[in-house]
Amino acid sequence: AGIAIVQFGGSPVPVSSTTIGGEGADGNLIAGGAGAGIELISGSATTILGNRIGVGAGGEQLGHADDGIIVWDGSLGTTIGDTGGGGNLIAYNGGSGVVVSNADGVQIRGNAIFANESGGITLGPGANNGATAPVITAAVPGAGATAVQGWLFGAPDSAYAIDLFASAGCFATGVGQGERFLGSFAAATDDDGTVPLQTDLPLALAPGEVVTAVATDAAGNSSPFSSCAPAGPDNTSWYNALDVGANSGLQQYLALPGQTRWYRVQLPPRSRLTVRLDDLPGDYDLALFGDILAGAAGLT
Repeated sequence: AGIAIVQFGGSPVPVSSTTIGGEGADGNLIAGGAGAGIELISGSATTILGNRIGVGAGGEQLGHADDGIIVWDGSLGTTIGDTGGGGNLIAYNGGSGVVVSNADGVQIRGNAIFANESGGITLGPGANNGATAPVITAAVPGAGATAVQGWLFGAPDSAYAIDLFASAGCFATGVGQGERFLGSFAAATDDDGTVPLQTDLPLALAPGEVVTAVATDAAGNSSPFSSCAPAGPDNTSWYNALDVGANSGLQQYLALPGQTRWYRVQLPPRSRLTVRLDDLPGDYDLALFGDILAGAAGLT
């Protein structure tokens, strides 16, 4: 194993293949620095577990001026968090939660990463073997469960671990962070490098919460966070149109470019329908149709 230079917001400290923090009471409080919380400058096989980086023991906002954790070019095989309770809490930092600068094999799993000004996980050019974020298209709550759907575009014939997270809201760019770790599932791409993602989480998300994902390959290369999928009905196609009543007020999001939302309204003959759209941040198209589902049924 190599030598890592770790900077806790001050002078660099040399360590050798070590664990920074640990589960439970072994975690550190690393907060309020003028630079980054932790910087790994060189070396390999460093593990960062159970630390509060930018957050006080009582939830105080004690973020660093820069990123929460930076892994520089010479640091290989770094592990940041795990899915067994050793995740770090990384929030309120002036940069990103975690930055990987051209290093590979940096595994970022099971952490709570949120409210960082420049995003959750940022990869430099070529970092983590160019890992791409998953795409989460729907998070549909049910009776004590949530069905999550999406896609992964990765390397051909490769195995991935998909970690899912919930947050109270989305980052301004539409790319998420991950305030609460929900769980993981396995996925394997076909020879074209794609795989549909589908899993049922044994919990119901609150209205307004959003779901994000991080993909990690077998070599430990973790991706950035996905875009946000708001918890709610999957009415993104005409055959899943959401039934709404007259005088209904709905709040839904268009989470992906080109995404549509479909609604079905029962109207008596010769009635008038008024549709009002509020708080749209850009240009959108509105189209009205007859009963497409009934028309399709008539073709059989």
